[in-house]
Amino acid sequence: MNYRFAKSISAQIEFFYSWDGTKYKEVGSPAIYKVDLGYLNIPLLVQFRTKGGFYLETGPQMGVLLSANQTDNGSTKNIKDNINSNKFSCCFGLGGHIAKNLGIGLRYAAGLSDVNKETIGAGTIKDNVLSLGFSYALHIGK
Repeated sequence: MNYRFAKSISAQIEFFYSWDGTKYKEVGSPAIYKVDLGYLNIPLLVQFRTKGGFYLETGPQMGVLLSANQTDNGSTKNIKDNINSNKFSCCFGLGGHIAKNLGIGLRYAAGLSDVNKETIGAGTIKDNVLSLGFSYALHIGK
């Protein structure tokens, strides 16, 4: 949902699913681990628009953990108990409208909070995500 306050400034709230993850290898071990994390993300963004339909955006984002799995050597286990249930990020992005109701955007979410619930071992893990999005606008009201 996007609400325009002025000709060139608007606020936008979104709800979307993201599938984040990584691969890593422990020192001295031949195993390669793959971690998949599923989040419901809720960004609240301020957008600064140009006359040509392009915009810059920034704002906070909260992610709610829905799933967390780790795979190694073909074996998958649930690691949701080891991952914090919420994460917080600061988003920066740009985009534009490529047709009347169609848009495209590129966004970077810089992780601010520790994803790892464990305080011993892996240390602090921050989730940084670069995303490409497509949108379709429904114009309601004025």
